[in-house]
Amino acid sequence: MDSLHPDRSRLPLRRLLVVLGAIALVWAATVQFTGGFFIEFGPLVLSSRRTTPALLIALVCLGAAAALTVARGRETFRADWTWYSVRVLAIARAAALLARRLAKWIPLAILLVVVAQSAGRWATPRPLWLDEESTLINVRDRGFAHLAGPLWLGQSAPLAWMAAERAMMMAAGDGDRSRRVVPLLLGLGICVVAYLIGRRWMNTLGAAVFVWCCGFGQWFVHNRFEAKPYSADAFASLWLVGLAAWTVDAGTARDRHRRVIVWWIVAAATLWLANGAAMTAPGCVIILLAVIWKRDGRRAASRAAAWGGVWLVSFGLCYWLSLRFTLGSSYLYDYWASVNAFPKAGSSILERFQWLGGRFETLAENPGGTTLWRVLWISALAGVRTSRRRILALLAAAPPITAFVIGFMHVVPLHDRIALWMLPSVYLGVALLADRAGSWVASATRRRAWLPAVAALLVIGPVIDLCNDVFALRDHDGPEIGDTALNHGLDDRRAVEYLLASRQPGDAVLTTHLGWPAVWWYGRVSLADGTPAAGGHFADGGDQLEAGFDDSGDSCRQDVSVADRLRGRRRVLVYVGFPDQSESFGAELEAQLRKIGTIRSVRSFGAGIVMIVDPDVPATLPPPAAGQRCIGASVAARW
Repeated sequence: MDSLHPDRSRLPLRRLLVVLGAIALVWAATVQFTGGFFIEFGPLVLSSRRTTPALLIALVCLGAAAALTVARGRETFRADWTWYSVRVLAIARAAALLARRLAKWIPLAILLVVVAQSAGRWATPRPLWLDEESTLINVRDRGFAHLAGPLWLGQSAPLAWMAAERAMMMAAGDGDRSRRVVPLLLGLGICVVAYLIGRRWMNTLGAAVFVWCCGFGQWFVHNRFEAKPYSADAFASLWLVGLAAWTVDAGTARDRHRRVIVWWIVAAATLWLANGAAMTAPGCVIILLAVIWKRDGRRAASRAAAWGGVWLVSFGLCYWLSLRFTLGSSYLYDYWASVNAFPKAGSSILERFQWLGGRFETLAENPGGTTLWRVLWISALAGVRTSRRRILALLAAAPPITAFVIGFMHVVPLHDRIALWMLPSVYLGVALLADRAGSWVASATRRRAWLPAVAALLVIGPVIDLCNDVFALRDHDGPEIGDTALNHGLDDRRAVEYLLASRQPGDAVLTTHLGWPAVWWYGRVSLADGTPAAGGHFADGGDQLEAGFDDSGDSCRQDVSVADRLRGRRRVLVYVGFPDQSESFGAELEAQLRKIGTIRSVRSFGAGIVMIVDPDVPATLPPPAAGQRCIGASVAARW
């Protein structure tokens, strides 16, 4: 029989089997929670994605250990039980001590992981795609003095953001990596502000949840690497909320007045960087002035409000130079209406409320980045309602409420990435719930009140499940070519480089309406006023043509069909890239081109196709077959 304190030089087989079984169980739980992992170090690959093998190992080890223990009798079982208890208790105490010492570093560790992952991903950038190309063409071809006013190609961006992009372009060129420096820094800035808010006003659990959601949220990650101003919107919104909380957190009326001046100046400046700043400021102002009035009196609130003149002047200039063109754009309005970003025109109040109710699930998916939409909104609401930090909770509630109000009023779209500016505040509400529940657990544990502790853990459970879902759905770009991730499977970079390398002076280029920004950007074709490309031609005289279905049949009339447009041309280069037509467009266009000429080359680049065509259009063309859709062509000019 083994003694209670056996020879330390050897470990009985049954105890070794229990230890191995416990390790296997922990491994299975880790794989289940994280979704598995794949780590590659040169030729060495470490991969685990299934829990079944670990569970089988645990079952075999624990079963064998139980059989050996039963065979040796009751005294052995008692001795082993004491041995296990002593060591499990020692491990638990050591883990608790280590957790207490390391807990405060968990949010910072999460932040550093996000920064490291972001740096690695930035080093191998995916190709730009339509929205990025269209916005950056404005930045490249307009110059600092002409960034104001309506933008080309149906785009919208704050002036300071575009100026920052242009400055980066002048300093580092127009490569895909340099184009994403500004959104990357602003996207990481969201995580840094989340960390600072968590460290100042929340416990470890609340801060960790906040940094986690902002660091791994799907659309935060996506827009961190997209040359669009949406990461600026989210950063500016959270920055103003945090700065407002810092303002009212001052200990004296004099300090609060100094801080509110700083807040007004920062709010006025961020208007030029992010449209989200304009929508966040009103709610923050109401709360700021109400708190100052309550604490310091009406005169102090009036003095604080007077500094709002700085913000109003800044807003007026920003609106006149930039924002009014966005809000008044019929192109953008029609697009937003097509994706249900507004209530339908002429809808009743009841219909608008029904539309508003449908936004919760939609916004939880995009930009919320989770399928657990009820958990997201209920947790955020519960966090605002139960938080110990009442002012911070009210400030967290202000942006989402503002977003729903202005969406209901048909002022600003309440739709996917356009609504990203309010998402940090929604995550802040979730983090406040985690903060409150964490304090309940700590308090109940100190008082040895286990029932409240269990109740608090039941609150934490859905929040942890939400964090796990957010992590599981973190951004996936889709198909890859080599080490390069692609957006929607498009590789405009390589496709256009091949197309223009194959192009000879005078050759025409044919693509779809929304395929042209890729050619203009990666082909470095200027669209500045007075340039040939702005009017639909290359500098060497080659035509820019756009093709598309026309089910009305108008495109089959003389001089507007693809065949008529290509008659008499020596060579045409065709790019089917951005999917602004139906899925069958590429195949149908290729079939029609084969009827009117010779296709010399077909190359695929991700989901895109480049064809080199020698047209030989017959004098008379047969009418299209019954049911055949017409493909028309027209001059592609800047819009």
